[in-house]
Amino acid sequence: MQKSVFALSLLMAWGGSLPGLAQTAAAAQKQTATHSAAELKSLCGSGTYRYNLWNQNLNEILENGSQLPLRRLVTAQQTRVPAGQQRQFLQMAPNSLDSQTLSINAQNAAAGARLIVCSHPMPGQNAPVLLDDFTLAAGQGARRKYSGLKDRRLFLKIVNEASTGTAAYQLDWQLPGEGAVWQPDTKANPAPIKGFADIHVHHAGSLAFGGGWYWGSHREGPVALRMPACDGHNHGTVAPFKTGVKLLDAHPPQRFGETAAWPHWKDIKHEQVSAEALKSAHQNGLGLMMASLVNNQWLAGAVLFGNQQVEGVPANDMDSLKLQLHSLWEMHHNTDWYRIVRDPWEARRAAAAGQLPVVLALEVDHLFPEGDGPWKQQLHDFYAMGVRSLQLAHQYNTHFSGAAFHRDIFKPMGYIKALFKPGIGFEAGNGFYNPVGLSPLGYELIDEMVRLNMLIDMSHLSIAAQREIYAYVRDKHQGYPLYNSHTRYGPILTQAGVQELKEFVVTPETAVFYRRTGGMVGLRTGEHPMRDFAPPSGGKQQVANNCDGSSRSLAQIYEAWDAHGLSIALASDFNGFISQAGPRYGPEACPNAPPEQRAAQIAAQGSPPAGSEQLQRFHTQGLAHMDLLPALIEDWRATGLDTRNIDHSAEAFLKMWERAYDPNRTLLP
Repeated sequence: MQKSVFALSLLMAWGGSLPGLAQTAAAAQKQTATHSAAELKSLCGSGTYRYNLWNQNLNEILENGSQLPLRRLVTAQQTRVPAGQQRQFLQMAPNSLDSQTLSINAQNAAAGARLIVCSHPMPGQNAPVLLDDFTLAAGQGARRKYSGLKDRRLFLKIVNEASTGTAAYQLDWQLPGEGAVWQPDTKANPAPIKGFADIHVHHAGSLAFGGGWYWGSHREGPVALRMPACDGHNHGTVAPFKTGVKLLDAHPPQRFGETAAWPHWKDIKHEQVSAEALKSAHQNGLGLMMASLVNNQWLAGAVLFGNQQVEGVPANDMDSLKLQLHSLWEMHHNTDWYRIVRDPWEARRAAAAGQLPVVLALEVDHLFPEGDGPWKQQLHDFYAMGVRSLQLAHQYNTHFSGAAFHRDIFKPMGYIKALFKPGIGFEAGNGFYNPVGLSPLGYELIDEMVRLNMLIDMSHLSIAAQREIYAYVRDKHQGYPLYNSHTRYGPILTQAGVQELKEFVVTPETAVFYRRTGGMVGLRTGEHPMRDFAPPSGGKQQVANNCDGSSRSLAQIYEAWDAHGLSIALASDFNGFISQAGPRYGPEACPNAPPEQRAAQIAAQGSPPAGSEQLQRFHTQGLAHMDLLPALIEDWRATGLDTRNIDHSAEAFLKMWERAYDPNRTLLP
């Protein structure tokens, strides 16, 4: 299938319908009807923004401060418009809410300006709508509210028609109820919800990284449209020429379900969470999912360099998150089984109705950048759009926190980021532990998350930051719950795993943080081999560690955490650039066993146990995609693991979330 056809499929992930369009047209009918199509285009622009490596770098370095013909329209920004010139601003992602209010504050009295406000549909659909056209005198400000914006992108043009003087404005876009705490309806069936939780899934990962890495779509619809064949050259590469690095180069053509490499447990270039697979997982035991919205501007820039981006799909972090968020809300509205939930009682009601509760979370490196407006206002915007959890850092340090050192490739990128971002620290330390902990802004962010009853995800944070957060919530916030959405257990890692993951793990020290605050940990389901779990005195190892890189390796972590008294969920990290657990049977069995031991390890597995249809495929496919996630737990049971802890992890997650609302909570033993 040609890339242009897939691009249409991918952009359809923004939403198949435009429920806000009719209201927008009605609200602006008088404005729009008086202008021809050519006049509208002259007033409102084309509504397209072509990302390239140049403007991506300008956005990264200058914080959206460049004076290019078209700037990103963000939460709050300043602009200066010299005499006889104009400035244009465009939202990169469609609105998930219906209305916004624009506050315009003049920064001088040297000149006035004409302001034109429009809304654009998704690329290639319908015409722009002229919402407003007005003039401000020198030194004059205004406050205007616009509605009918759902599924559309705002456009603003400021024209200084004077012959002398520069017009300067502070622009501030506000969502309804900004900063107000969501008031939950606590009426819900008190019975525990059923099933296990996967608390780290990049459900909309196909819309991340400029849309040019993961092939396929998470959205509902015909599989042929959402999971079309790829030719191997139209995604997942970062250079227009062959590099010799398998990860970065083109691959053979793939067709979902027909070629061996898609789905595959080692694949990191094709969609792993199709709507069909997710619905199947829900029907077979998945009781709750956290959808982690993700992006990485470095990788997005590399995708741009390789000319793999999809036009209209943002490359920068915050706009990418908003596009993914919008798509998931469309899935919420367009299906009867997928429900985004904003509090634990809403989750209980969804589960009672047979629906899958989905909690939205953020995971990016460039969190709430200064160029997009005050961080607190940006947080409030995402909160208003349904986000209920976030990480204070990802691969690199942020204004809020130090990030855990792990793969060495990220260190130079973190250093370069710190060079251009005053206030973001970088210390090499001993190369294993990042000395940078929680910043003053980080403490403020923790306070605001607690006020909003948001869940604090400690994943990817430096050990220094984790210690400071735990001490802070212990002493100031009555043991507010902390959790780690996707991680491993340090003492179980092999030496190679220790060198790779460094401090991106749970340690015996940090395990206490989660247990005492009533939190939980997500077991990342990758292929790493593990050392044997050594049970406490008098205990017995449940699962023999005799198939490296399979479910038996993961069972060692599970047993260790269970012995620590931790609540455990799964953390598949699907669409997150990790290879998954390999199979125990078939030609790829025990994939990470030393060559001299592999035959013996395969023989030790015996005959495949009976079980569900998913388990039979899991035996030889490993954890190839979301449909097989329940089979991982089924396979654990077949190997002798007591899975009661994780079997009820959806309920444990809601208990943790309810604890965030409890004014009488205290630290647990």
